[in-house]
Formats: sequence, structure tokens, C-alpha cells
Amino acid sequence: GTKTAVVTHLSKVKPDSLVAAMNRLMLGARILQSGGAGQEESKKFNLFAELQNAESSLCRILLLVQGVAFALALLTQQVLGGIVPDMLSLVTVLLAHSLLRRACTSMMAKRISMHVLMFLVLVGALYLGQVSEAATVAFLVNASEWIVGKSQVAVEKELGKSLVGTSSHATLLSTGGGPRSSGTPIRIEELRPKDVVLLKSGSTVPTDGRILKADTFTVNESSVTGEALPVDKSVGER
Repeated sequence: GTKTAVVTHLSKVKPDSLVAAMNRLMLGARILQSGGAGQEESKKFNLFAELQNAESSLCRILLLVQGVAFALALLTQQVLGGIVPDMLSLVTVLLAHSLLRRACTSMMAKRISMHVLMFLVLVGALYLGQVSEAATVAFLVNASEWIVGKSQVAVEKELGKSLVGTSSHATLLSTGGGPRSSGTPIRIEELRPKDVVLLKSGSTVPTDGRILKADTFTVNESSVTGEALPVDKSVGER
């Protein structure tokens, strides 16, 4: 079977050296993920990033306030009338940060997108004094952008889960040239044509290639071909 171990070592000791030492004992070790202690992302507050993140507290609060203001504007327009509904509609328009951000981005890129057109509709409604219509456009676009952003975050999380355990190194058996020694781990992006790598049970296939020697070889190609079951491979196949 395959086992995963978390190794803590001195900073002067390179992960590649540890893997090479274990592979000399024919342990078939490889690096799944490496990183130093304290290498955490910055926690500084970034307003622009918070507004873009559909799961941020700021984005949720602004959408909630905008929704409440829009609902109250509709209710008070039917019951009270006067300036109160217009003020609430203006609050709804002012909180349409997503529409403004997207429209500005498109205009800076010299593209006519849906957001630019909706922004022009909003400005036109305000110019004509149709504040409630402008509020409707602002809220619907902002809410739809939040739903799209929420969906994208969910998709990214699922993709992240599927990539957990993806190896970043491969073990060289023989090289296709260059000043590299065989039997040592190497980063996958440093592999060259004619390199021969060692694959153990549970290993991730690092790149496209041809099977040179194997007793039995089964590959899970579901992420590439959609096949539900692993595929048997024989010597000479890719």
C-alpha cells in the first residue's frame, strides 16, 4: 500500500535530499507537497479582494443591506410614497459595487460587455428620474454576480480537493541527457524527453510516456477520459 508521512526537518536540509536517501533504500518516496513553517498568506485587509470574494463577510453584508433597502423601497412606494422610497432606491443603487467594478473593467479593456450595457441602462434610468427602475437593475445584477461568484468558489473548492495529493516530483531511473543523476527525485516540470521514471503503487503518472517495463500496470484515467474504472496497460502502451 501507499503511506503518506509529514516530515519536519531543519531548514538547511533539502526535501530532495531526504527523498533521495529514502529511495536508496528502495522505499519509493516522493514529495507530495513542501513548504516552510510560517509560510502563511498575508492576513492584511484588501477591500478590492473582499468585494470580489463572494464568500467574504463584507460582500455578504453589502448584498444583505442592498436587498433590505430594495425590499423596503418597494414596500414604502406602495404604502407611503414620497421621498422615502427614492432614498432607499438610491441606497440600493449606491451599493451596486459589482456592476460598477465590472463595467469599469470592461471599459478600461475597451470591450462592450453586458455589464457596460446594464450600467448605461442604470445611468439612463437615473437621468430620467426612474430611481426605482435603476434600483431594480442594480440589485438584480449585483445578486446575479454574487450567485455566479458563489458558484465559482464552490467549483474551485472541488477542484482543489481533487488535486490534494498530486505529486510535484518524480523519481528518475535514467536521464535523457544533461547534468542530472539517476535515482534521485526531480521536479515534474524539469522532466525531459527520453527520461525514464519510476512509478510505484499509488503514484501519480507525472507526464505522458510509454511503459518500458511492468508486471501489471493499471491506471486511473477518470480525470482525463471520464472512464469510471481503471484501465489495464501493458508494456509499450502510452
